[in-house]
Amino acid sequence: MNMQKYISRFKNNLNPKNMWENFMFLPLSEQMYWSKVVFGILIGMIFGFANFTGGIALLVAFLLYFAITAVWIILFKRLEPEMKVRSIILKGFFQYILTLIVIWTLIQNTVHLGAYKSNWEYDF
Repeated sequence: MNMQKYISRFKNNLNPKNMWENFMFLPLSEQMYWSKVVFGILIGMIFGFANFTGGIALLVAFLLYFAITAVWIILFKRLEPEMKVRSIILKGFFQYILTLIVIWTLIQNTVHLGAYKSNWEYDF
């Protein structure tokens, strides 16, 4: 078993140029799905570091999702007119929300833990 071959393949796949080339060879529906997931991660990071909380932040997250989806609808209707709008809207929706909330919660609890520590009875 040649472990060096697998390590070099793994490093090669993590190269941003190779990642972009692989992304461009995916079908358009898969590009749409993964772009929504990546945007969910990025928006979750922004919300976590900026300490956004409450319903307004969730409303902004939904609005950003629909803005991303609107761009994909415009692209898809031009390139694949037979694809339905409902499938474009729903593809990647729950993954976007899940990744956004998980990343947002993890970063917010990690970065802003000191702001809430005074209200706790426990001292970690």
